[in-house]
Amino acid sequence: MLQKTEKGRQEVATRTHGLRQAARSVLLMIDGKRSEAELRALMPPALAQELDRLLQEGFVANEAAAPAPAAPTPAPPPPAADPLQKRLEAAHAVTEALGPQGDHLALRIERSKTAEELQDALFFAYQVMGDLGRSRHAQAFAERFQIKL
Repeated sequence: MLQKTEKGRQEVATRTHGLRQAARSVLLMIDGKRSEAELRALMPPALAQELDRLLQEGFVANEAAAPAPAAPTPAPPPPAADPLQKRLEAAHAVTEALGPQGDHLALRIERSKTAEELQDALFFAYQVMGDLGRSRHAQAFAERFQIKL
């Protein structure tokens, strides 16, 4: 199974390494549930080259399938008080919930300049998650980021 490395998770959350959009899209497809062969079957050759690059540069790695966790995953921490950190955490949560479909929402959240813009972007992301049938993610997102419904 392909897994994001710490470097890959950091890139998804903060865009620290400045990957091109094609590479970032491939990175977002990696969910730890599919093998390298399964992912390659889903993508055109150009994206397969990006996967090669991500593997080579240490953003992703082939890992053995992880055993099912014994206990439920703990609730995510509350959002940071720092507005920048809150935007980054929210953008990361959107990409984790929606994958490549959430890229435009994550960008909208990251680019919000005022508290009002951020609340609007968070509420819109919540609505999109619900519309895409991810109501469990939407509810957790609303609670974590204290979205006024």
